[in-house]
Amino acid sequence: MRITIWVTEHLYSQRIAAALKLGLGDDAVISTTLNYSDATINATDVHIGYGILRGMDKVYQRIADHGKHWFNIDLGYFGAAHFDGTYRIAYKATQNKYAAAIQSEQCPEIAPWKNTGDVALICPPTEHAASFFKVDHAAWLENAHALAKQLNLTPKIRRKDDPENLDDALAKTGAVITYNSSVAWKALQQGIPAFSDLENSTVGSWHGSIQTRDVLKQLSRESLFRFMCANQLTLLDMQQGKLLPMLNRHLPLP
Repeated sequence: MRITIWVTEHLYSQRIAAALKLGLGDDAVISTTLNYSDATINATDVHIGYGILRGMDKVYQRIADHGKHWFNIDLGYFGAAHFDGTYRIAYKATQNKYAAAIQSEQCPEIAPWKNTGDVALICPPTEHAASFFKVDHAAWLENAHALAKQLNLTPKIRRKDDPENLDDALAKTGAVITYNSSVAWKALQQGIPAFSDLENSTVGSWHGSIQTRDVLKQLSRESLFRFMCANQLTLLDMQQGKLLPMLNRHLPLP
């Protein structure tokens, strides 16, 4: 199996690409988003890159148009940090779709469910996410407010650059509603119900069509978190070649 590692001008992308190349060796080639072409994309069957900015969104779209496999790397679900933390790896998405059969031995600490808070913390998609996933921002907000009303909670908008400390905001929160923000799993870890997009978020694919707090609380957060931990690596893991077994879990490769 040959893999193309896509790299942008960003330092994070370059550092991740170097770690991937060390781990994959001759099975991987490096290409830049500055000179992508149909020939470059068709040269390998599997593609991987960091993030959806700096041209990666266009590269992923062209890869998808050619029917090729692609993986996106972003900050990890738990223990996330650049260089010395974790990165998540998702297949044809920015987040993985939940699969109960994939479980890690690791699981972060989980707080008991909370039954307090009168606010529905609404985290809309960022401009880049809305563009990448073709989300109608106004329609999404309307639906989020409707869900908040259904949950008998007061809606409160929180955007990515909100100055309020997240833990302070969550202390007053009865539920979180996001598109695919990390606030969702951070809330779940603290015992706060969270609802996200069914198709483009790990949390949403876990809870499915559930839209009530009581029913959501019957699901296993431990299973969700163990799945998430199974889909993240450190740079050292990448350098040691641990990416390939992860890719093989998602692909029908020979």
